[in-house]
Amino acid sequence: MQFEFSSEDPSMRRLFSQKLPSLPHDDEKQEARKTQLEQARDRVSYCYSSMSPMAFIKTPIKPPLGWWKDVASFIEVLLRNAVELSENTEITAHARKGVPCMVSHLLEGGVGNALEAWACETLRLLNGATDLGRAKSLADYDNLFRTVDIPQAASHWKTDTFFSNLRVAGPNPLMLFRVSAPPTKFPVQEEHFQAAIGNPDDSLARAGEEGRLFLADYEMMEAANSGQIDQYPKYASAPMALYVVPPHETAGSRALRIVAIQCAQKPT
Repeated sequence: MQFEFSSEDPSMRRLFSQKLPSLPHDDEKQEARKTQLEQARDRVSYCYSSMSPMAFIKTPIKPPLGWWKDVASFIEVLLRNAVELSENTEITAHARKGVPCMVSHLLEGGVGNALEAWACETLRLLNGATDLGRAKSLADYDNLFRTVDIPQAASHWKTDTFFSNLRVAGPNPLMLFRVSAPPTKFPVQEEHFQAAIGNPDDSLARAGEEGRLFLADYEMMEAANSGQIDQYPKYASAPMALYVVPPHETAGSRALRIVAIQCAQKPT
């Protein structure tokens, strides 16, 4: 795989003037790459203790112009959707004056500042301005998508396949740990395994012995303060989920599969 650095970073452009393999050990300028990496680590630092195991950037970073262009384009789509969805006159007026508003910001502070100012002003209007009350059904969520396409996942997000895929390709793929057996607080038995997997040639014990059993345990959520939003309470659980990778001799996909879910730390 190859990559090319953006011209917006002159130090990187000077260091890597042509396309190079992305793997460090293939780099002909090892010391230069090491120096650049150390400089980047000085500019950007992460906090791992706020919400383990997720990492948050502690050092403020000024996004490049291209990033603001992408943000502005996406916010414009949300703005059109909000106009269709809401009778809020302030949003409609803001949408109609979009180009003059952008030009005004542009004259005041340049392209990057203009995009940032317009995006922030638009998000301020969108935040809470399209409040349609509490949803009473899943159809109410679908109704929010007027000029924005409904995500493809909306049609199959309840399936076991999609649920399992989110553990490795979702927003937080860092919760899976290999286990040899379910913990005592999660009493999954062989009958549960077979009910979910339906493969008499495989078993809970075999999967554990072969290193194909994985657990996602959200025990830290027990201490979370759910709080409320507006006048409505919020709810948080501390679930556990057991997964298995099918054995090597399996015909077809060997993608991760869900075995069992427990919604709390103690079985009911």
